[in-house]
Amino acid sequence: MKIYFRSDTHETTRYELSPLMDLETAKVNFDRVILCGDNVDFKNTEDKVKADWLFNYYNTMEGIDYLYGNHELQPAKYLKINDIWIEHGDEVFNGHPRVVDTPCNSKIIRFLKSLGNKQTIYRHMKLKPEHKDRLAARAKENGCSTIVVGHFHPVNVIDIKHNDVRIVILPRGETVFIT
Repeated sequence: MKIYFRSDTHETTRYELSPLMDLETAKVNFDRVILCGDNVDFKNTEDKVKADWLFNYYNTMEGIDYLYGNHELQPAKYLKINDIWIEHGDEVFNGHPRVVDTPCNSKIIRFLKSLGNKQTIYRHMKLKPEHKDRLAARAKENGCSTIVVGHFHPVNVIDIKHNDVRIVILPRGETVFIT
């Protein structure tokens, strides 16, 4: 099975990744199309109307699975395909279930955003041993031997084995995964 993933593109912000493959094209070329969260960024959007439109568009588009990330400000969604558990990954990173948030308005975030440096806000997060433990446990508790997440923003795909579980961490943007 050939799966197209799009993760952490943070659309409708100045940090969005583009251009990306048209989703209609992806649906034709891949067996599954999965948006793995933080595709529409309600926390930092500069265009709420466009963000609402995109969120609606993705949610009503047939033939894609749209899993929400913490920036969509929605309860978490998960997907299981055969032996693969897929989620955004913020709950594993934070070590607790998602708290549906409100748009970010803290002084430090406003300051960092004012610098205009994409790497400052959307840099990759360090994968710590406790993250690996939680990722492996999450896969096992859902009866899977593989887990695929976004959220960590690595530069390249991370594909490791930990506690007998394959852990795949998606970079920002597009990734093709073959099972």
